[in-house]
Amino acid sequence: MKSIKFSFASILFGTALGLPLALAVPATLAADPTLFEIDAKPYSAADLFEGGRLGLLAVERRRCQGLQDLVDKEVLALFFQEEVKRQGKSVDAVRDELLAVPEPAEKAIRAFFEERKDRVKKPYEAVRGKFAGYLKK
Repeated sequence: MKSIKFSFASILFGTALGLPLALAVPATLAADPTLFEIDAKPYSAADLFEGGRLGLLAVERRRCQGLQDLVDKEVLALFFQEEVKRQGKSVDAVRDELLAVPEPAEKAIRAFFEERKDRVKKPYEAVRGKFAGYLKK
């Protein structure tokens, strides 16, 4: 079974990008405290009702998660690009090789079946393929 190996630089790069994003949640709210104005009076997060503050934090959390997802995808794309150059293969070949999921062991499939055989009510041979596919996911 092949394993994915990351270079120290790639791990450091991903961590270096992820940490500032995690710290950005409260910093973003503090950077521009005025959310809106009514009659020239500024309102900040502190002026919101509890539900509004919680909602604002939820919005900010989703924004930061979206940014983190974007960074994760970009770091993975850069990693694949580096591997394509290093191995001299196509992107699809490298992706298939690195992300290949091994077939589950017969022992694992049998154990999964034994845990559920009272509910399945079919012989092992009839459900083995479906269970193997499920375990492979």
